[in-house]
Amino acid sequence: MNKPLTGPLNPSSTDHSTDSYDTIDWLVKNVPESNGRVAAMGGSYEGYTTLMCTINPHPALKAVVPFAAMVDGWIGDDWFHWGAFRQEASLPYAYNQQATRKNEIKWWSGTYDTYEAFLRAGNAGAVAASRGMESIGFWQKLAAHTVYDSFWQQQAVDKLLAERPLTVPMLIVGGLFD
Repeated sequence: MNKPLTGPLNPSSTDHSTDSYDTIDWLVKNVPESNGRVAAMGGSYEGYTTLMCTINPHPALKAVVPFAAMVDGWIGDDWFHWGAFRQEASLPYAYNQQATRKNEIKWWSGTYDTYEAFLRAGNAGAVAASRGMESIGFWQKLAAHTVYDSFWQQQAVDKLLAERPLTVPMLIVGGLFD
């Protein structure tokens, strides 16, 4: 494959951009109904992967429609919202995705009112510690990068896309909140 690596914070030769390229290549070669033209669409995290399709796009990619896409995890509504950590979404997500290899253990609050549980704990770090999250890689990154540092800036898809002209037509669909 002769496409340069441009994915955010990924030292390997495989990222969302290369995965989408390889997937599209496989689809146009192996799906009998294919006419050789592909469109990609997705919302939230899948909106992020839709945007990543446009970095070194496959020639068969003809249009993309990201909606409510995760673009900047610190500025947007994903992990932080302009610096306000979204613990009610981020802690359960990090736990459910990475706490166990098979993802069989789910986040629990132990109380009817989750807001009350967070208030009792005192802060997000205390809640994470009560769940044993110190060993979870994504939680470690969230806790270590609470300001808009290079970790977040290098992942901002809008900045990645601004570095090169868009070659695939894109319809961006947004809303007030994901």
